[in-house]
Formats: sequence, structure tokens, C-alpha cells
Amino acid sequence: MLSTLYSPLSTLYSLFSTPYFPHMPVFSSRPPDAGPSDVELAASGVPDTSPTWELELLISGAVLFALFQIPPLLNGFFARVEPHATSTMLSVLLFVEIYVRAIVYALTASFVVHLVARAYWVGLVGLHSVFPKGVKWENFRSGPIGLEVYRERLVSLPAIISRTDNFCSVIFSFAFLLVLLFAFTVFVTSVYSLIAYALAHAFFGGRSTDTIFLVLAGLTAIVPGITTLVDRRFGQRLGPKGQRIVKQLVIFSYRGTAQGVISPIFVPLLTNVGRKKIMAIFYFSLFGILFFVIAERFARMDQLSFNSYDYFGPSSRFGVDYRLYESQRDAGDIYARIPSIQSDIITGSYVKLFIPYYARRYNAAIAKSCPAVHPLQARGLQIGADAPVPDSAAIPVLECLARLHGVTVDGAPRPDLQYRFYEHPGTGIKGVITYIPADSLTRGQHVITVRQVPAPDASPTTPAPAPWVIPFWR
Repeated sequence: MLSTLYSPLSTLYSLFSTPYFPHMPVFSSRPPDAGPSDVELAASGVPDTSPTWELELLISGAVLFALFQIPPLLNGFFARVEPHATSTMLSVLLFVEIYVRAIVYALTASFVVHLVARAYWVGLVGLHSVFPKGVKWENFRSGPIGLEVYRERLVSLPAIISRTDNFCSVIFSFAFLLVLLFAFTVFVTSVYSLIAYALAHAFFGGRSTDTIFLVLAGLTAIVPGITTLVDRRFGQRLGPKGQRIVKQLVIFSYRGTAQGVISPIFVPLLTNVGRKKIMAIFYFSLFGILFFVIAERFARMDQLSFNSYDYFGPSSRFGVDYRLYESQRDAGDIYARIPSIQSDIITGSYVKLFIPYYARRYNAAIAKSCPAVHPLQARGLQIGADAPVPDSAAIPVLECLARLHGVTVDGAPRPDLQYRFYEHPGTGIKGVITYIPADSLTRGQHVITVRQVPAPDASPTTPAPAPWVIPFWR
């Protein structure tokens, strides 16, 4: 994470080290015994730029420690919520997850950089207090050319101290600029999702939620863009009525995009640093954080990794996947699509097979494979616990699920297994459970296979997904 953000932050540091901020004070190059007194500094109006650096270090360290605890909490929260989301809500949920993580990582990166930079500043101040005259070039052993280069290019300690101090003072404003943008995006996405959901159910029978959301998001992006373009090209040539219309649109865009919160940070950076430079740093940092968050998600889903094993590969027949066994999973780990049994070594009389109900796939699969089966619950917001359903309605659904999964033991179909609805006590994942008798099984290896339910948009020519293979031993 830090390596991802190092480049934009180092560029930011170099910008704040240049004379774009003439109002910021610098340290005096004079030694302490020749420097101005506190009274003279107060009379000159030059403030002490870092009178509370000890408190800054303490706060940065404490906040940084707290920030490092947030990503695991986010992992657990979204892992618990995601399995219950429908296809429409999943896209919104993923969007919110990415941007919430981006906020956390932007703050974490800024506090890490501030802590390191402020500690570096403390070291420089201490070094300058010990050697106030700086480099003694008569003791610098080098050739004449090397000496000339170093004397021309080596920056004095007071100048580096001033630059580092200015950088520490500005880093948080840039970080919070990113945080405010991410937070505003999450807020707008949440509001538009609720509005789209309400409009779709009120006027379109629950359909076209994605389309309504995209229309609202498009208006939010297009109106400010067109307004800015018209103002730049035709603002001076518009009549009083046209200018009033454009002004109202500018006010609408200003309020609708939270510029009252973002611009107090962004506009000073934009006008002091330079538009091209600050925009390059801004977009590089913005997309760098988003790229890291997305790459991290793919890595957690086992879709992105670095391989160095030439002769090792997963095999459903000649491999053992720890995720298939409850006894080998870490507490709190959530696997919304993977069936499981209690252990790889069965010592009891039954093998307890749990198959999660993956709503986004199973809803469509049951409706397609068993059209006579009716839904047991209404989709949408529910207050209170699940209401009990009559056996006459539950049995057809369980029988349909049994046919979809086609469970086998050692290659033999087991249509005799009885399934029941079950909610996992540790993860809250809902599904079905069945108990396979094990007393009659011989000692040694046995294999359970569970057919996977195909995706809702799979065509008839699409190959069926490979079944889950769960080996166990008696």
C-alpha cells in the first residue's frame, strides 16, 4: 500500500518544497546564538510553524494504530452483508465497499507519511542544533569537480527543515481532499440507489433500478460539465437572462457537488501549485488508491496472486481444500458459496453437509428449474425474524434444491437424503443441511460431490461448472 502511494506523495512533497507558497515561513539559516529572540519573532509576525510537533507525533501514532484495525472489521462486515444482496444491490454494495476502503487507505497513507516526515523533521532539527554552521567543506574529501557539484546542489539544513515542515503542514489537507471526494461519492451513490429503488418499485414493478440510477448519476456529472463549458466559451457574450440561467446552474452544481466542503481545500492548491501539476498529482493519487483497493479485493477472492510454484496446482480429485471443512476454517471466515462438512476425519455416526444458499444464483435457478415452486418469502426490506412457512410449501423447495445439487457419496447418488433449512450460527449464512450416515462406510477415504448451480445468464451451450468434491476419511 505504501509503495503504491509513495510516488504521488513524493511528488507532492517536491511541489510544496518549491516557492509556490511564499507565505509560509522558513527557518533561519543563522546559528541559534545569532538568531532572533522570541520577542523579535513575535514582533515580526512570523509564527512558529510547528509549536506542537510532539502532540502531532503522538496523535499520528495513535490514529494510525486505530486505522490499522479498521480493514479487518470492514472485511468482516462486507463479507457478512454481501451474500444476502441481490444482483442489483450487489453492484451498489461493491461500489460503496471500494470507496469506504479508499477512505481508510487514504487516511492511513497520509498519517504514515506525516509520521515519517515529522520524525525526519525532528531529526533534522536536532542535527541543525548540534551543527548550526552546517557542512565544513574544508573537511569534505573529494576532487575539485565533486566538491563543486556538492556545493552547488547540496541543500542546507535550514532549507530542508523548512520544506519538510511545510510538507507536514499540507499533507493532511491533500489527504482529506481525497477523503471528502470518496465520502461524497459514497453518499451520492447511497442516496441515488434509494431513490432508484423507490422509483423502480413505485412505477416500474421493481425493474429498471440500474437504469434509473445511471440516469441520476449521469445528470450529476453532465450538468456541471455543460455549465462550465458554456460559461467559459459564451459567458461574456450571454445576455442578462442567459447569465442568470448559467449562474443558477453554477449555484446548483456548486451545491450539488459539495463544493462548499471540497473547494476550500482544492482551490488554494489549484491556484497556488498550478492546475496541471495539482491535477496530475490528484488523479494519480485518486486512481492509485482505487487501483490498490480493487487489486486487494481480487487478491482476497483468489483471483489475483503471484505464483512461484512450477509443479503445484489445485486439483478437485487429488487435492484437499481446507475451506471445505468447518474445523479448519478460521473463526469468522465467510464462504458464501462453498459447501462444507464438519471435518476431514469423521469419527461420529453422521457427516453433516451444509450447502449455502447463494441468493443471486439460486433464486433464478429454482424459478427456472422448478417453475411450479412458489417463493417462500417476499423480497425486500423485512422487519423482524423470518416467518415460519408451512411444510407443504417448504418440501417442494427442498426437493428442488436436492435435484439441483445431485449429491453423491463415492459416486453413488443419494436421493434418500433429507434436507432442512439451516442458518450457520457462526457466519449467518443461510442454506440447507443434511446428515449422511457414516457407520456403514468402510475405513479409508470417501468422497462427497455436490453439483454447482449454473449462473442465471448461462446459455444451454455453456459447460456446466465442475462439482464440489469433498474428500473425507473414516
